[in-house]
Amino acid sequence: MPSGSVQITSIASPRVSSIRKLQQRRHRDDRGVFVVEGYASVEAALAHGHVRELWLTEAATADHADLVELAQKHRSLLIVMTEAVSVAVGRTQSPPGIIAVADQVGISLQALLLRAPRRLVILHEVNDPGNAGTIVRTADAAGYDGVIFTAGSVDPMNEKCVRATAGSIFTMPVCVGGKLTEISDALTQAEISVLATDPLSHLLLGSAQVRQLLSAPFAWLLGNEARGLEQSAVASAAATVAIPMPGNTESLNLAVAAGLCIYADVWQV
Repeated sequence: MPSGSVQITSIASPRVSSIRKLQQRRHRDDRGVFVVEGYASVEAALAHGHVRELWLTEAATADHADLVELAQKHRSLLIVMTEAVSVAVGRTQSPPGIIAVADQVGISLQALLLRAPRRLVILHEVNDPGNAGTIVRTADAAGYDGVIFTAGSVDPMNEKCVRATAGSIFTMPVCVGGKLTEISDALTQAEISVLATDPLSHLLLGSAQVRQLLSAPFAWLLGNEARGLEQSAVASAAATVAIPMPGNTESLNLAVAAGLCIYADVWQV
């Protein structure tokens, strides 16, 4: 076992109970931490110095000396656990034996706007953590400046959302909470246009008019998976944009729709 590490062999350990409580948002918020699972996400968390505790099985400790080295470099507590403990604290059906307890991430809207962002995504009442995490990852890949979660949206530090970001939760600035009206007002004052997705809009993604809108600072506003955006939310936008759907379906998966909007600017299609 690496020097300075702690060994846990019983699922009755208080540490096991403590980490399992982090499945609930109130415990994450009270303690200011969240759980990260899997090699890629944990490596990103370690590389950015966010990890308080690194939990590895004995096999993972032997196979991933790089993670152990990063944990020691950043003075994270290394916990070596048995396979039984790994199953007890893991969030997936086949736990990889690599888990971290990391400091919560996030940036205030004011701090985000001080960075003079040019391209943003606003998630309004988005409930599916897989969709939300995929959108954060996509925005990161496209070089966006931040993702804003309105009040009522899923917690971006929900374990499923974190897993879907594949580490982008640590590299993409994320702003959590706030009413949509307040966010829209702040962006308008910062001369950032809010563009809402609306299937009834006469402006089509890929058109010359939309390309013109994307030439200035903007924020895509995306709504709930089932309901989309209510009329009050659409009314708060500077413009609405529809995604062309010449086929037979009436809607797209939210993460797919977000990806098309995000990359419309990158490709200028």
